[in-house]
Amino acid sequence: MSLHTQITRQVPIKMISLHASNVRTSTGLDRASIAELAESIKTHGLLQPIVVRPNSEDGYDLIAGQRRTHACIMAGITEVPAVIVVSDDTEVTTLQLVENLQREQLSLMETAQAVRTLLALHGKPATVADQLKKSKAWVSKHLSLTSPMFAAEVRDLLTSGACQDIETLIALNQIAKHPNGKPALAALIDDLNENRIGRQKVRDTLESLKSAWIEEGEEEGEGDEGEGDEEPTGRATITFELSAEQAKQFEALGGAQWLRRQLKKLAKAAA
Repeated sequence: MSLHTQITRQVPIKMISLHASNVRTSTGLDRASIAELAESIKTHGLLQPIVVRPNSEDGYDLIAGQRRTHACIMAGITEVPAVIVVSDDTEVTTLQLVENLQREQLSLMETAQAVRTLLALHGKPATVADQLKKSKAWVSKHLSLTSPMFAAEVRDLLTSGACQDIETLIALNQIAKHPNGKPALAALIDDLNENRIGRQKVRDTLESLKSAWIEEGEEEGEGDEGEGDEEPTGRATITFELSAEQAKQFEALGGAQWLRRQLKKLAKAAA
């Protein structure tokens, strides 16, 4: 993203449109935090300029710095230092979303929606990670929350605000996709809505489901003729075929990474 920046200068607040073309993901501003910022501005001044661009009404549209601008108004300041830029709509939207994600106290759902919007603008999760100065894993986790493959009943916990922990939601989504996970998921959702459990309980439930799935597979495979006669040595390559439904279930459990963990656990238990 390259904004064509003009000079920084003092701009009367009355010339700035606070909402025109200003994309926000937050449902509202935290008045208490703005009041605290206003007191700081009274003492130290506005340390970081806001960002605006000229509009067709001989004024300016606010691109970044809505909290700072409101705090200046609350502090009785009539002019603010502003960086005036000329840029296209994609650049403006990107800057606004990045500003919101870095400075606003967004809910998890608002954050996930902002990350999804950035992906729509830039096409690649790696580019979104660069824009936000976040890891690719962080971006991937937040994108998963707005994926059409994410379980609807788990997303309801997110949108209702019943759960704001991303790791818990991701674990619940894995439980929802587990072939035997529906009863456990229903019980966990009831407990979450009543604030009776936390992340560890959800993780323990997921691990129990995964372990039970492995044990069931072992029982079904016992007694196969012609297998297990030789002691394995060194490394071995195992190939197996899965149906489309089985493949979905396998990926829901964690795929190859999960399978490697389970094999390590079995090896330790047998040692």
